[in-house]
Amino acid sequence: MTTCAKDRIIIEQSLNEGISFKSIAKELHKDPTTISKEVKKHRTIKIRKDNTRMVKCDKFKRMYS
Repeated sequence: MTTCAKDRIIIEQSLNEGISFKSIAKELHKDPTTISKEVKKHRTIKIRKDNTRMVKCDKFKRMYS
């Protein structure tokens, strides 16, 4: 089962509110592993100027690209 764009927005907003994968999965009628995989699949890694790595979510990619 695929995760649609609306689900991804709900996942992002819920994570920003501190809601757990399990609670998000229950709301979307999906397995918590599916939520975890979606987050892992769509996160981005940015390199800082001082060459240390920093993990940012897709929201930050759109804001700072």
